[in-house]
Amino acid sequence: MSSLERFIFAIFFIGAIAFFARNVFRLFAMICLGRWENRFDSLWSRFAGMLTYGFGQLRVVSEKFGFNHFFLFWGFIVLAFINFEFLVRGVFPAFNLGFLGTVPYGILLFLGDIMSLVVIACVVIGAIRKTFFRPAHIDPTIDAYFILSLVAFLMIAYFGMHACEASMESLKMASWMPISNALKVLFAGMGQEGAHSLARVFWWIHAVVLLFFLNYLPYSKHRHILT
Repeated sequence: MSSLERFIFAIFFIGAIAFFARNVFRLFAMICLGRWENRFDSLWSRFAGMLTYGFGQLRVVSEKFGFNHFFLFWGFIVLAFINFEFLVRGVFPAFNLGFLGTVPYGILLFLGDIMSLVVIACVVIGAIRKTFFRPAHIDPTIDAYFILSLVAFLMIAYFGMHACEASMESLKMASWMPISNALKVLFAGMGQEGAHSLARVFWWIHAVVLLFFLNYLPYSKHRHILT
């Protein structure tokens, strides 16, 4: 990344995070208008409920297509770490989560690669469901399709960026990223300069869509992701 790119991204990043923080504060202020309720009783029971219904998605997977939501949820849990590294590296290119250790970091990269493919599959299944098998309680809103499109762009940009880097043999720890490494054949004939330029295009698509998605959430029907 050039110094100019880093400077432009830093300004964009700071502005996006500031706007996101403003919206989070606004939502939190609205919550604080409600009546206080003790949430510190029965902590073990509440913790078990969080694991079962929050992370385990038990109520969700009991419904048709529930597993699609389950994999989307866990896909974003894993990719939160990947995207955290991505955003910080946009400002500080030397940063990575390698301090976790080679094997833990490699496992994280492997899971990020696999879950990105899983998320793409979930997006396709979700779009087909909303279009052809939509339950009566789900409205066919533009917002829902827009969210799915943003997620799809994120995953495509992720694979495009890393596959281009793999084709240039500059993808670090490529052996831990089997999907991205396999997709390098799509860009094998482009040459170093062409692959590098396309990798930068994919990088910026990923950056812009990610920060836009972050700030769009508070205004969408998916604001429950924040809560």
